[in-house]
Amino acid sequence: MLYFDSAAAWRVPVEVLDFHRTALEEEFANQEAAHSLGYRARKRLEAAQRELAEALIGSSEWRVVWGSSGTSLFRLLADSPLVTGKRVLSSKLEHPALTAQFKRTANEISFLAVDAQNGRLLLPGAGETVPLFDVLALHQIQSELGVVQKLNEMIRQLRSAAGRPFFALADSIQAAGKYELPRNADAIVISGHKFGAPGGAALLLAPDSTFTPVLMKFAERYRHTDYGCARPEPALMRTLSFAARLRSKTLQNDRAHVSKLQHLLRELLTGIPLPGGGKIRPTVPEEHASSYILHLLLPGIDTGVLVRMLSERGIMVAAGSACTAESPLPSATLVALGIPRRDGHSGLRISLAPENTTAEIKKLAATIVDVLKNY
Repeated sequence: MLYFDSAAAWRVPVEVLDFHRTALEEEFANQEAAHSLGYRARKRLEAAQRELAEALIGSSEWRVVWGSSGTSLFRLLADSPLVTGKRVLSSKLEHPALTAQFKRTANEISFLAVDAQNGRLLLPGAGETVPLFDVLALHQIQSELGVVQKLNEMIRQLRSAAGRPFFALADSIQAAGKYELPRNADAIVISGHKFGAPGGAALLLAPDSTFTPVLMKFAERYRHTDYGCARPEPALMRTLSFAARLRSKTLQNDRAHVSKLQHLLRELLTGIPLPGGGKIRPTVPEEHASSYILHLLLPGIDTGVLVRMLSERGIMVAAGSACTAESPLPSATLVALGIPRRDGHSGLRISLAPENTTAEIKKLAATIVDVLKNY
């Protein structure tokens, strides 16, 4: 079996599985218990918070709010006083979980324009009016296309143009453990499933942000008074932290490796003729794409069918974000990028991991070409 769907869920490394098993054996007690095992679990969770922040952002001073998933943390943020009733500036390329939660509680949401050529978000130009907003909520790496946004620079420019404070949230779920995270953000959402943990998520909060005390106080009430989310499982959160530390040790080498694999795959598949007369083409230029995600457009092909045909050959890829895999609607991401609606089901996402090899890439490309002959 060849696995190329790591953007949906990363294969858990053996070292992480071993750590999780040991942590489960050690941390079976409820961390809120008054006895010594509960106290020990709390202390180990506090240590895991510092280790996670140090591994992902290079500073143990960042605060951490644990979550069960990225979606659970988007919900917590949406219910917080920082978003409820506020004006949000976002984009139509955000993960649907973020957009759905913020639409539920925000007063209004406005959207940045998108460069149809490369998927980059566009800030208002000189002389253009910046929309009034209280919250900026943007992705660092787009989950379907893989386009990388220059979030640090965008936040800096918008703060200069806005002339007033705003809460800057970075959705770094596809970036954590693979890219440096945006330190200019007030808050960063990450998810363990995307870099080799068996689950869990975290909200990293900047230590010098004026919004951090407000959000920490709300998160405490949300969990312990309002019961808006479950308590974190100590063993799972410790494993999340361990997986992050493991990734940080090889971040640069891993990215260089998968970048070479993606470059080869682009060379092997770009321009391949399709039934109906079209050709395979990358949706995002290589210089703007995450090394880990290659998104292809196959005009005239229903890639949901292609994914199933490849699965029968033992090859796992995706037609888009896993959360919308079975939707009868065209990809909202492709529509936002200006792709004709008739090709809204023609996207193919191939996401890589460090364990993938050159031989696997060549087999993947050859199998795609062969399967298309029988489409």
